[in-house]
Amino acid sequence: MPRLLSRTIPVLLTVLYFWFVSRPIETGQGSLPPLATFFNPFTGFWQNAESDSFSEDLSDGANVSSAVRIVYNERLVPHVYADNEDDVAFGQGYLHAKYRLWQMDITARQAAGRLAEVFGEGLLENDRRMRRMGMPWAAAKHANAWRQCPDFSQVESYVAGVNFYIQNLKPGDYPLEFKLFDYEPELWSAYHTALILMAMNLNLCGRNQDIAATNTRAALGDDMYQFLFPRWNPRQSPIIPAGTIWNVDSISPGTALPYDQPVHHHFEQFSDPGTGSNNWAVNGELTASGYPILCNDPHLSLSLPSTWYEIQLATPEYCCYGVTLPGVPNIIIGFNQDIAWGVTNVGMDVSDFYQIDWIDTRGTTYNLDGQPIEVEVQEELYHVKHESPVSDTLKFTHWGPVYLDDSIVLALRWLPHIAYNTCLNSTFLGLNQARDYGDFLGAIQHFSNPPQNFAFASRTGDIALKVQGFLPVKPTFEGEFIMKGDQTARDWEGMIPFLQTPMIKNPERGFVSSANQHSTDTTYPYRYHGYYDDFRGRTLNLALEQMKDITVDDMKELQLSTYNLLAAEFCPVLAGLVEKYVDDKWLKRLKDWDFKYGPEDLQPIFFEHWFRTFRDLTWDELDVLAGDLDMLRPEDWHLVDMVIASPEHEIFDNKRTSVTEDARSLAAESYRKTTQYVDSLLAMNPALDWSAYKQVRINHLSRIPSFSKVEINTGGVSEALNSIKRTHGPSWRMVVEAGPSMQAWGIYPGGQSGNPGSHFYDHMVDDWADGQYYDLVLTPDPADLESRIIYSEFLRP
Repeated sequence: MPRLLSRTIPVLLTVLYFWFVSRPIETGQGSLPPLATFFNPFTGFWQNAESDSFSEDLSDGANVSSAVRIVYNERLVPHVYADNEDDVAFGQGYLHAKYRLWQMDITARQAAGRLAEVFGEGLLENDRRMRRMGMPWAAAKHANAWRQCPDFSQVESYVAGVNFYIQNLKPGDYPLEFKLFDYEPELWSAYHTALILMAMNLNLCGRNQDIAATNTRAALGDDMYQFLFPRWNPRQSPIIPAGTIWNVDSISPGTALPYDQPVHHHFEQFSDPGTGSNNWAVNGELTASGYPILCNDPHLSLSLPSTWYEIQLATPEYCCYGVTLPGVPNIIIGFNQDIAWGVTNVGMDVSDFYQIDWIDTRGTTYNLDGQPIEVEVQEELYHVKHESPVSDTLKFTHWGPVYLDDSIVLALRWLPHIAYNTCLNSTFLGLNQARDYGDFLGAIQHFSNPPQNFAFASRTGDIALKVQGFLPVKPTFEGEFIMKGDQTARDWEGMIPFLQTPMIKNPERGFVSSANQHSTDTTYPYRYHGYYDDFRGRTLNLALEQMKDITVDDMKELQLSTYNLLAAEFCPVLAGLVEKYVDDKWLKRLKDWDFKYGPEDLQPIFFEHWFRTFRDLTWDELDVLAGDLDMLRPEDWHLVDMVIASPEHEIFDNKRTSVTEDARSLAAESYRKTTQYVDSLLAMNPALDWSAYKQVRINHLSRIPSFSKVEINTGGVSEALNSIKRTHGPSWRMVVEAGPSMQAWGIYPGGQSGNPGSHFYDHMVDDWADGQYYDLVLTPDPADLESRIIYSEFLRP
């Protein structure tokens, strides 16, 4: 018996071992692959460790008319040389797949509502939201419309380039995340490219506060709501200068009564309200060189792999340099031999909820203009990793998809659902090839969504800025609240014509600028509302108004400015309220503060906590009133103005106490709480500073800690031009001097490679945090790059 056991136990242990390593590992977020697969020395993760040594690579069988040459500089930035725009797009698609395939795949899956296929049941509800918002439905409409565009062959060539790489990829060479999450890449299509653009729409124009605004108005009454939520900040410095004369005959909008009952549903916001971007251009009269300078730094959620992929695209007809979106052809932000352009987000609200009343028990027929209308039904199937598929039914109305079908039925009217019949690729191909202002304007007229502020500068000396996108003409109340959806008269009444969207060219002041503030002042004939910044735009315009003999270094310094106008305006006010009533230890420090948020500063910690605590004490009754309802808080600029103008206003009184509070008493209470809080932090960590307190990090797209970059030493704050928050910030910084030969500098927080095992995965993060820039070399001749080339490859027919 002992001998039998001694022979049997090793066999059983061996069987158990192979059973264990062959099974997926379940985690709280999903499942990891079988260990035997992941650690396989031939196909597992070992194959993803890069040596970063390169030699010339030749790839035959590419679907190109002639060879495409790709040379890489010391930062692994490719310069692509091809004989025509289709072949250069093939090369770009190939490179996106080679270095960012998993990023492309997972971004498209997120927009399509297909994450549960990879990560399991935990992402099923997210997938449902994506499909109920009509993300894949709209993407299909966009992709089908592109087939009618004159440059669709370039999109097809880009797709062919992506698939050329995928089809020649062996399992051992799959990007690490495919192995880690145990699935395979799928072939690309124009539909996948449309999904990438829908993901950007979700981030940039997917915000919707209709439910929260409706609940807030219902709770407060209309008079108090209008007082606490004014449309216009009198201190605002709009994108188009105040006082501009508008030669516009506006459409007269109809009237739509808002829904006025509380809605017990939470709408998850997919964009961060503090996310911002800056762009501006100064003309040659303001610069030391006499040449225009254009600057752009779009602020997005920071991630690894990075949002952007840097590249040069060159054919005999044009040569362009900038950053691209993996999954999308052409350069999105950049410059060529004649012009430069950059974008920021337009904050106009382009997302509205309409209430639907079913007139049948099945919820398939609703009333519209007194007639019964059948919904369009679409059956959905969700594939869930290691689980049975889950089915769902989507319903589409005149207004759009039914997003919520509960005690209240809400359909979503959203710009990307209806602004699909445009040739979006023509925008960026046109910009890549543009020679002058006329070409620039001709290119961006094709751009529909998400609405953007396009800044422009050229070698000929022109500067301009155009608020571009399909901007809806809305009925009275402008979709600020939930609208009743029983009459088409309450619909959007078309779009603002292209020539009537706000625009400025070669202004007398010598610069154009945007930082997500209001597009215009209140004299613009078309009424609109949205989500606007109230501090960075003023900071930017005030700085540019005072500058002369501007240099490139001046523009870099302005991009990197951590000056917070909110703190500059409000900190002295708060200090003045309390200086006679509290200990002055921190007041003395604040008095010497320059309102900059440098990484080693302490004052930002104190002010940020003081301001947040004061704000919470002011609006605590609103929070109690809200309960489990989504409700709004008034904007910070309005709170500042109220404290300055009416410090004894009843809004500062806590009705639940017997004492009558005012702004002074709340400022003193919040000061004492902040002093206790910050002193305790410093007692635990005497070396604490703003950088350590804020803890900026750049997460891997799957939130894997070891693939993320944490504890990044940098300053900034959301209200500063260098608008860095914990996980958001400048995703690309670019400065271009438009002289006889274009000179440019730029950087983004990441690296060219999406492979966590590569040196080029995150090698630019520290330089980005330190405020460094790299030379961006634009050249139609690869011989000019000879001293910087580390690697070449050819894609041959």
